[in-house]
Amino acid sequence: MLMGTLQASRFQNFSDLVVVIGGCSRNQVYKDGDITVVETTFMSYDLTALSVLWHHRNHPWVKAQAYLYLLDTTTVGVGFPEKFEALSTVNRVGHDEYRSPPIPSSNICVFGHGVVENYKTNFDVFLSKQDGIWFEQGHAPRGVRRLDKFASNVTALKGRLEHGEPVDVYRTGYSRRVFWYPDFDVYKYILWDRNGDILGHIQYLDIIHQETEDEKGNFKWTNLLHWIGLF
Repeated sequence: MLMGTLQASRFQNFSDLVVVIGGCSRNQVYKDGDITVVETTFMSYDLTALSVLWHHRNHPWVKAQAYLYLLDTTTVGVGFPEKFEALSTVNRVGHDEYRSPPIPSSNICVFGHGVVENYKTNFDVFLSKQDGIWFEQGHAPRGVRRLDKFASNVTALKGRLEHGEPVDVYRTGYSRRVFWYPDFDVYKYILWDRNGDILGHIQYLDIIHQETEDEKGNFKWTNLLHWIGLF
């Protein structure tokens, strides 16, 4: 769906796109039309591409002044092409800059090439979906640190906004909540507290467990109150 909405928005910069596919049988980089595709045997779900960017940081098809990090479960609006173009012109991203909406933001963000050079092999660690939720809440599961820790300039963007009612966008029988990111005109579809609907293997994620413990596994009442909106 992402590619379809890019075409519908009249996006022109397909040669700037790098698509990363994790969990493949071999490692390779190739062109599919104008789009660069990187296949990797490594898999760390939503963070796989961050590892790939480090290992291919100087590849001529991959290296860029900055990166807008999106997931496959997103679509774009008609304003996306202008906002994308601005990231390298009037709203140019700094070499060591990191821009992100407030946590949680589904790891959708923008960062300069210097951030990749700084984080090195930080993302060469397998994180499960559960670990990924913990990471998204600002923690460092298995020692994997967040991108802002490797930036000298951190810019806060507008927070994501829930957009309409949940929708079964992938026709799996399960509806996903929709969140809009105004700074990019990007929409993210989230299967709340579960994963696996696209492959037909639903698993429930222990969000309350993940969000009510500190990094040492100790229960924190303040985290629970924050999670249910009372703190």
